[in-house]
Amino acid sequence: MNSQQLVSIITPVFNRSRWLAALHESLRAQSYPHWEWLIIDDGSTDDTWDVAGSWSADTRIKLVRNDVIARDGAGAQRARNKGIREASGEFLIFVDSDDLLHPDCLGSRVSSLCQHPEADFVVGDCLIFEDEYQLNAGVPWCRDIPSEATEALHAFLEENIPWQTSGPMWRSERIRHQAWRENLAIGHDLVFHVDVLSEQPSFVLTRQVDYYWRAPRKDSMSDFANMKARDADGAHLAALACCVESLLEKGLLPIHANTVRSVFGKRLGWCLNFAETSNPALQSIRQMRLLGLLSGLFAAELTLVVAAWRCGLKRLAWPYLNWRFR
Repeated sequence: MNSQQLVSIITPVFNRSRWLAALHESLRAQSYPHWEWLIIDDGSTDDTWDVAGSWSADTRIKLVRNDVIARDGAGAQRARNKGIREASGEFLIFVDSDDLLHPDCLGSRVSSLCQHPEADFVVGDCLIFEDEYQLNAGVPWCRDIPSEATEALHAFLEENIPWQTSGPMWRSERIRHQAWRENLAIGHDLVFHVDVLSEQPSFVLTRQVDYYWRAPRKDSMSDFANMKARDADGAHLAALACCVESLLEKGLLPIHANTVRSVFGKRLGWCLNFAETSNPALQSIRQMRLLGLLSGLFAAELTLVVAAWRCGLKRLAWPYLNWRFR
C-alpha cells in the first residue's frame, strides 16, 4: 500500500452496533482499497465493541477506545479528535456510524485532490435516505453547494448547512491542527466548519452523489425532540457564540453581522419559547448578552425581553423579537 495515498476514515461510536454493519459493508465495497477505518468507541454498553472486533482479520480496521468517557454530549467530538491524532493517512474523512458511502466515493475524492493540489479538501453531493436498500431514491441534501469558502461560510452561519459531516475529504496536513470543540452539546458540525471556513481554505466539488445521510431518528442528535431540548437549554446559543468568537478572531464579524443578528434572534426566541421558567440554563444569560451586544441588542433590552417571558408575557416578547431581528 502506498501510504501517501492512504485515506483515514474516522467514525465515533456509542451503542451503534445496529448501524455499524451497514457502514462496514459500504467500506468493503469501495473501489479504492487504500484506506484505514478508525472506529473510536466512546464507552458503548451494547455489543458495538464485539461487532467491530469481529472484523479484526481486516488489518485496515482499527478499534480504539476514547481517552475520556463522559456522558456530557461531547463524546463524538472527543472521538473525532482522538481519530485525528491516530490517523496515518494523507487524506481524512469523518463518517458517522449510520451513514453510507457510494462505492466510488473514496476513489473519486482521492482523484479530485490529486488533480487539484491547491485544494485543502473536496466535497461530494449527498442523498438523504431512510431505506438503505433504496439509496438512490433518496432526496438531495443540497441542490446547489457553494463552490467558494466565503459563500459556504455564509451558508453555515445562516444554518443552511450545505453538506454533512461525511461531505468533505480533507488533506490531513490541513486538518490536524483543527480540533473539534469539545465544550458543545450540539452544533459541533456547524462550529467546526465555521472554524475551518473562516480561514478561507480552497476546496473543489465532485458534483456527483457519493455519500448517503440517514434521516433523523429518535436516537440521533438531529431528531426534532433533541433539537428542541437543545434550544430550551441554550445549547444552540452556545454554539452560535463559538461561531461569533471564530469570526471575531479572523476579523470577519462585520461582514457577517446581519446574518449573526438574524440567527441570534431566531435561536433566542426558540430558547425563550421552549424553556421552562425554572430552567437553570437561563441563568447563563451572560452568553446571550454577549451575542446581544454583538448583534446590536443592548443587555438591558434583552433583560426586559427575558423578564417579560418569565412573567408569562410571550405575546409581548415574540412580536418584539420578530421586529428587532427581522
